[in-house]
Formats: sequence, C-alpha cells, structure tokens
Amino acid sequence: MGDLSSLRVTVAGVGVFGLASALTLARRGALVTVVDPALEGGNASSVAAGMLAPAFEAALDATSRGQFPLLRQARDLWPSFMADIAPGALHRDGAVYRGGREAEQMVFERLLAEGAQAERTEAGVFASEDWRIEPKAVLSAMRQELERRGVAFMPLRAQDAPRGEALVLACGFGARDLAPELSILAPIKGQLLRFEAGPRTGPSLRGPNG
Repeated sequence: MGDLSSLRVTVAGVGVFGLASALTLARRGALVTVVDPALEGGNASSVAAGMLAPAFEAALDATSRGQFPLLRQARDLWPSFMADIAPGALHRDGAVYRGGREAEQMVFERLLAEGAQAERTEAGVFASEDWRIEPKAVLSAMRQELERRGVAFMPLRAQDAPRGEALVLACGFGARDLAPELSILAPIKGQLLRFEAGPRTGPSLRGPNG
C-alpha cells in the first residue's frame, strides 16, 4: 500500500477492526473520518477477551476450520502494528483447553491436523501459538494515536456518515443494509466475568462452554 494522501475515507465502527483500519489508512496519509453512534465504547471489542487465537479458533470454530495459516499470518501483524502505541498490551502466553479426556484428545487431534503446535499437559491441551491483547488498553491507544493524527470522530451510523471516495464497514451485522454480504453474520450474546484482581499474564483458559 503506497501513499494515500489524496484519499478521503470514512470508517464505520470504533471496535478493533475499525480503529485498526483507520490507523493503517491514516499512517499512509489518507484523510480519515471515523463514525459510530456509540463513540465511547459499548461494542464487542470493548468487552472482549482480546484473543489472537489462530490455533484454537481453527480447532473449535467450524467457520474457521482449515484457516489456521491465514489466522496465524493475521496474528503475526500485531507486534509491529502495536510497537509504538501499546507495546506492553500484547501477551504471548498461549492458551490451555480443559474439558475432560475425550474432549481434550479430540481438540488435540484437531490442532495437529490444522498444523498448529500443541501438547498434552496435566493442565490440559496447551497451544503456544495463541496470544492475547489487553482490549481496553489497545482501543484507547489506537484512539489516542488517531486523534493525534487529526482523525475526526463523529457519532453517526454508517448509513448517515459523510461519504468520501471509500467507506470501510467495520460495524458488523448493523451495516447489513449497506452490504448484503454481511447478512451471513449472526449476532450472538456472550457473558464475560471480570475479576477485580488476578493474574495479568499466563495462558488463556478455554473449555467446552467458554
């Protein structure tokens, strides 16, 4: 991607995909406007676990099956992307799956079939190639860097946003009327338990129900 100084782009969505897209474009010189009706958060990224999990996503998510090499390539972009904005927010501690002997063996075999590094341990199935970011720290750092670069933020839906030469839809299911391709997405509800105190490092823990 070369110089984009003559390009005006609207990015819809202040989650991790929207802000990462906006920052990449701004770094290349594009004139970027970010829109979202909830500029201060309330999106999936702000309450997510921050998993960069090519191994277990490929092994456990049917839609990601067979995509481990692509997911790993995407994960590998994060260190350089975050190097100058939030270097301490990336953890490379791996992940552990626990779910009983039969389930763990099935997951272990799936990981190996995907080409991921995996081992059976007393704690469960360990995958060293799954990483994690601190979501709030990364979102905040990207927002500050975008504001420093003069990127404008507007509390608008993608449907109401001013249009430049390009519109980046990073608002998921909510923009399906603008891009029929998004109809394949299905909104889901999850639950997140956040402890006031606890380890900030160490492997993520996964299981049959979470």
